[in-house]
Amino acid sequence: MAAQVVVVGGGISGLVAAKTLVESGCEVTVLEANDRVGGRTHTTLLGDDPADWVDLGGSYVGVTQDAILNLLDELELETYELCNQGDLVFYYEGRINRYSTQWPTGFWWNVLGKWDLWSCIKKLDQMCSQVDLEAPWNSPFAAEWDKITLEEWLLRNCWTRFARGFVRANCQTSVTADPWQCSLLWFLHYHAAGGGMYRIWNGENGAQERKIKGGTQQISERLVQKIGQGKESDEESLADRVLLSTPVLSIDQRNSRVTVVSKDGRKFECDYVVVAVPLPMANRIVFEPNLPHDRVQLIQRAAMGCCIKSNLYYEKPFWREKGFMGFMNGIDPGMNTMDDTRPECEQAAITTFTFCTDAMKELMKGTKEQRKLNLGKILSLVFRDKRLEQPLRFTEKAWMQESYIGGCYSVHYPPAQEGLKACNFPESVYIFISLEGVMTSVGHCIRDPVGRVHWAGTETSSKWCGYMDGAVRAGKRAGREILVRMGKLPSSRYFEPEHPRIQAAPIELGFFERHPPSVGKCLALKGNRRNRANREPRLHPMLPKSDVDDDVFAQKNVIGIGSQITFLFMSN
Repeated sequence: MAAQVVVVGGGISGLVAAKTLVESGCEVTVLEANDRVGGRTHTTLLGDDPADWVDLGGSYVGVTQDAILNLLDELELETYELCNQGDLVFYYEGRINRYSTQWPTGFWWNVLGKWDLWSCIKKLDQMCSQVDLEAPWNSPFAAEWDKITLEEWLLRNCWTRFARGFVRANCQTSVTADPWQCSLLWFLHYHAAGGGMYRIWNGENGAQERKIKGGTQQISERLVQKIGQGKESDEESLADRVLLSTPVLSIDQRNSRVTVVSKDGRKFECDYVVVAVPLPMANRIVFEPNLPHDRVQLIQRAAMGCCIKSNLYYEKPFWREKGFMGFMNGIDPGMNTMDDTRPECEQAAITTFTFCTDAMKELMKGTKEQRKLNLGKILSLVFRDKRLEQPLRFTEKAWMQESYIGGCYSVHYPPAQEGLKACNFPESVYIFISLEGVMTSVGHCIRDPVGRVHWAGTETSSKWCGYMDGAVRAGKRAGREILVRMGKLPSSRYFEPEHPRIQAAPIELGFFERHPPSVGKCLALKGNRRNRANREPRLHPMLPKSDVDDDVFAQKNVIGIGSQITFLFMSN
């Protein structure tokens, strides 16, 4: 079978690349390993009613995500805003921390922890602004940031368990990985690509503001219709251009045309290939000739996130009666919840995300019924309503069990690694292992074509990577790169117009969030500095700090420093 371009992967990014090429008159064949299109988006019906649907995968869109919002308009799909009324919850160390602003507030309860958190977020956001989105490895502090994990940075820059716990929980929620797994540079780039710490963690006026009526898999299904236009019949379009249940085994560029071989032995000849699969999944394809060393290292060292997405259904949104929004972030257990109640649906729903922690391991040990009851108990505890213990219905999807996807939401990169490793050869010896950080050593090749093979997928986007918006941008870029090589376009760069209706408003912060007091100077005032003689040298021009039991300090020391409070703002 022959085509000008073969696209490997029938998710949003691959289908957008195919659509871009088809609209310029190219013959395209899409090969999808699964029995459905959509990739990391997956919508299923719970009953016979078309309105009774649930998104088991990617589902949220928000302001500044102009690529996906403009595509939704083109595909005639509508969005709706999520509920943003009520209090949010940070569940930490068995305590329910209730708040209604950008970050946990409350002036006298745990005041030191709140100050520390605001200062930490402000510093991280300032560091995000220094990241080069197109080439993060060229950022001013790239080498230093790629040597440490987010966890190491937190230990050196946050004084309190409360602040560290909140950022850890949000790290799990944002990138479905623990902070000790992620390079600090990669974490900063991921958030900078989404508009910074404040925008990416927001519901209203942020990344999780809206959902799509009818579910996100409609995006891919309607893209398939667009790709099939121009054929004699819809049936022929699907048969010729989008092939399901067709995993790719090899891509051979050694001859005048590229040969793509599927698992069932079929061969597809083409001039160019777009690989639009999750980065680690490229390991399952044999490339002839071999990929360059840097590209091999990139796909081998990238790791997919871990997430189980579940929906619990109830007669009505009981949490709203108690003044809760339905949003909870927790570090123990490592999970996040959001209200998923829709106006047209008869039942209320809460979506839970369980991440790569001990909580996930425990959750996966039981049966589906046990998982339903366990999650119901957690919701009843957090939102203080026994009625949440018995959900009427329950759905779940463990993305780590998807053979051709491997996890969700996206990939994360580890930092540099150095140390001694014990090996037996047959006698015990120690080998010194030294690996550079992924982003600074091999990240530069993430979008570079290899011969006639081009790369798409949300991970390759320089803006909103990890989101559906990033998938659209990456698909357009990859398609346009090929059109440039064909002589049909002068440049692969394009301008994404701002969405005419859904636009961002400025992030509103309180005075203390904009000017957080210095916890370090607060401790200096009270003579509570601990000995830091054995601290490691700082890796960034921000003071390393020591552990503080914020609850004890708040109870004993905060009241009474009012006359000296101005001094606390000096370092911020």
